[in-house]
Amino acid sequence: FPERYQKKYSEAAGALADYGHDSLAVLLATKADNGGEWIKNIEGIKMKGVTGTISFDPAGRRIPVFSISTFTNGKIPPAQ
Repeated sequence: FPERYQKKYSEAAGALADYGHDSLAVLLATKADNGGEWIKNIEGIKMKGVTGTISFDPAGRRIPVFSISTFTNGKIPPAQ
């Protein structure tokens, strides 16, 4: 993904562009006219994305869980 983006747009992709790409891919792959059906489609999806295999747990969290952390003095502070 990063190489194709660089080639097409002549600049580096943003830090989270690959996750944005996969999010849109999931929405397009599961599209339904009915909102409830769309959600069911998302719940059952398992597809290969640029960030790896995409699937969701029963609570709707991506497996594996995605998180962003901030380093302070070379360490990740405890979650709050």
